[in-house]
Parts: sequence; C-alpha cells; structure tokens
Amino acid sequence: MFRFTCCQTFLRSMLASLVATIALAGAAHAQSGLGACCLPTGACISNAASTQCQSLGGTFLDGQACSACDQAGACCRGSVCTTTNPAQCAAIQAQYFGGTCQPSPCPSTTVPGVCCNPVTGGCFSGPATQCAAPAIWYASPITCNPFPCGNLGACCNVGGGCTQTVQAGCNGTWTANSPCPVTAPCSPAGVCCITATGACISSSAANCPTTAGTFFPGATCSTIPCQPHGACCYLNPSTNSYQCIATVKAECASLGGTFLANTPCTPNPCPQVPRGACCIPGVAGNCAFILQTQCPTGSPFFPGQTCTPNPCPNSHGACCTATAGCIVVAAGQCPTTSLYIANTPCVPNPCPVLGACCTAAAGCVYTSLTNCPGQYFPNTTCNPTPCNVTGACCTIDGICSATVATQCSGQWTASTPCTPNPCPRGGCCNPDNGLCVIATQAQCHAHNLLWLGSGVPCTPNNCVPRRGACCVTGSAICTITTASNCTGTWHANHPCAPNPCCPPNYTGSGVLGIGDIFDFLSAWFAGCP
Repeated sequence: MFRFTCCQTFLRSMLASLVATIALAGAAHAQSGLGACCLPTGACISNAASTQCQSLGGTFLDGQACSACDQAGACCRGSVCTTTNPAQCAAIQAQYFGGTCQPSPCPSTTVPGVCCNPVTGGCFSGPATQCAAPAIWYASPITCNPFPCGNLGACCNVGGGCTQTVQAGCNGTWTANSPCPVTAPCSPAGVCCITATGACISSSAANCPTTAGTFFPGATCSTIPCQPHGACCYLNPSTNSYQCIATVKAECASLGGTFLANTPCTPNPCPQVPRGACCIPGVAGNCAFILQTQCPTGSPFFPGQTCTPNPCPNSHGACCTATAGCIVVAAGQCPTTSLYIANTPCVPNPCPVLGACCTAAAGCVYTSLTNCPGQYFPNTTCNPTPCNVTGACCTIDGICSATVATQCSGQWTASTPCTPNPCPRGGCCNPDNGLCVIATQAQCHAHNLLWLGSGVPCTPNNCVPRRGACCVTGSAICTITTASNCTGTWHANHPCAPNPCCPPNYTGSGVLGIGDIFDFLSAWFAGCP
C-alpha cells in the first residue's frame, strides 16, 4: 500500500511539473518578442511580431534574423518528418521544429494525447494525426481536465471587432476572463504601414505602435500609400541563380538584392546569368565557380561546369594581343607576336602600351616600348607594317635625311619631308651657370640640360641660373649664390636658414674630439646653430 501511494504521489508530481512547463511555454509564446517571419513565398520579414506573422500565414522564429529562414530543419506533417526550411514547411501547412529528423520530433499516430485549439479554446482527446494546425497537440498524460488550452477572454482584433478566444489565438489586444464587448470598445480598424519593411497589414490603432509603423484608420492595403512593392532579384545560394520575390525595397536590401519598384515577378525580370567555372590565375586551382558576370573579362568561362574536374589549364597567364586586348590563355597558346605574362590575371590589366617596333635585324615586332631596340610606334600593329614607310630622320646634330624607320639612328617621323627641315633646334639652358647654346632637343637632353623649345633664341638670354646655399670650405659661413660662383660646397635651391654648413666634425679629422667643441663654439658665434 505504501509503494502504491508513493507511486501515485510521484506520478502526480511529474504531471504537475509537466503541466507547469507547458503553462510556462504558453506564457513565453504569448509574450514572445520580435523575430523573423518566414513567408511561404520564400520572402522574410525581419523584426516582425508573432501575431503579424500569423496573419500573413508565415512561420515565426522568435528572436531570429532572416538568415534563419534559409536554414533547413525538421518539418512535421502529422507523423511524417521531412527536412526543409521554415517557409517551405509553412507552404505545406506543416509544423516546423528545426533540428534534424533523427530522432524524429514528429508525434506518433498511435500515442494518445489531447488537441488544444488556441483560436476557440476547444480541447479533445485523440492522436496527433487528428490535430490539424493551428491546433497544438500534447502527448499523454496531459488531459483536457485540467484544461490546458488557456483562459478565454476578449480579443480586439487587428482588423477591428471583438472575438472571444484564448490569448494565444488573439491577433490583437487580449483581456483575460472578459466577454465581448469589453468595457472599453475596440479601436477602429485600418491599416498599419510597418516602417522597417514598408509592409501593409490590417490593424487597429492600438496594435500599430508609433515606434514601429504609421496607422491609417478606415483605410485598406489597396489604397494606403505604404512603401510600394516590387520585384526583388537576389542571388539564392542554394540554387546558384537569381530568384525573384515580391517585397519592398528595405527587405530587398537586407537580402543583398536589386529592387525593381512596381514590377511583378511574372514574367521574371531577374537576369538569368549562369554560373560556371572561371579560369582566374592566382586563385586556388586557377578555377572559381562563380557567375558569368563575375568572371573577369578575357578569362575563359565554362557555363554550368564546376571546378571538379578542373577545366582550366594548370599554367596560364595574361596574353596581350593587338586585336582582343588581354586574354587568359595557357602557356604556349599566346601568339609569338603578342606579349605573354605567366601566372597573371587580366584584371587589373597588366598589359603595357603595345605597338610596332621597327629594327633592321627583326623588321616589325609587336611589343612594348621597353622591349623595342629600334623605332617604336605606340598603339600600332605590324599589319600593315609601318617599317617600310619613308619619313624624316633627325640626327642628334639636327641634320635631316629621308629614310625608313629601320635605317634611322635618330628621331624618325613617318611620311614627313626634310624640306623645310623638321629637326627642331632651339635654346639649351645650363641652369647651374646660366649659359645658353643653340642645339636640338636630343642634344640638350643627352647632356641633362634644359631645352627651352624649338626656335627659342639665346639672345636675349632666357636661361636663369639656379641659386643656392654655398658653404665656404673649412668654415660654417653660408652665402646664397650660383653654383659657378661657389668656391665650396653648393646646395641647389637651399636657404642659409637653417644653416647647412654646420657639420659636427668641425676639425675634419673624421673623429669627434675636444677640437670640434672649440670649433663649434666659434661657429656658434659666427651664426651657426
């Protein structure tokens, strides 16, 4: 007898604990905050209320972000468990649990229990297969007595009017143990424009907080000026393609998509860009599975093909061509007339300015200026070749001769006669001493002098000598003069303040000593800091 009484006490304790847990779970559900609302269309509303999500037919994930809507989990339709995301689970009117189907969270068809309807407050005994959504099924030993479905009360619906229901089934303001109508009448119906998403929902003024939206009494979502809906083209990572959903601009931005205002998804306005293998030198395996629009210009692209097996050559690089610009090819596939840069992509473009190089030994070669030992023609191809064209050849002394580019050892100008002489001569300035002579530009630059320009005379002398600081040898005396007038060390364009003539080794012995101190003091009184 004692053992039976002890078992009864234990079972009652377990039952009371389970009922209390369910009651706490129901209270937590009723007081849930904001979260992600996964709609059956595949769209998601962030920071939504559970009541708002229910009115839209979505699956509410309390405290979750919209990224959770793409996470697959256990979805129960009766006792059958499948793995899908919350939106797809809601679309088949099933219950989303999350987690995995091993072990299955779905109720067994043979386990007895009770079905609680949160809308009507009704309760009946039966298996889980007879408890259709939105009803909630509780396994035995929960019974309908004591009543597990909550207390009835008055619900002021978001669309206006009053309904007698339980708190979990109220999509508005609920008053416990109160009949309809309540003492204070329900607020008028209208629409609420959600600020964060631009969504329009039927609501009452009491259920449209000013911090979350704007209320328009007596209006409908077909007439209210909420943020306009449109087509959102976003990249679906599960299908590797662009998908179109009808939503608002703010929600589209959270998906990283492109919003097309007042545009339907039928016909599909989103670009149907294929994914495939893109050969990019420098990445792992020289291959990346990306969108065709993301593949750098000039890189080989294989639509619909992955990087396993790798279709890209093991060793390839940038080929600088005259007609196609920069293209990525395998080693050995770049024409000999083009420039090949191994293991280098075409973005950013590594190709230098190319042109025709005319030499007596090789004729015409398409290459860069730095690789040309002869006459160079930038942005010019060898077909037709510019090397057979007669032009003016200017030697360093200004003498002009008519010849082809390969025979010119000076500056050559295509299709130019020697009469009048096109070889320019003018003033050549030595900025150190101010001397000016008449010479060609090539002659002037060969001596690192300043060429004043073609036809510029030396009389009057336009060559102004540079001035700088002159340090007299063996002293700290500094004067401003030209290089030719300085008998010591000259510093171009340097002032005397600060004085550049104050070395620490004043004696010149190469070793700092007491003599340097006395010489420093003498220099100090001479004005050297």
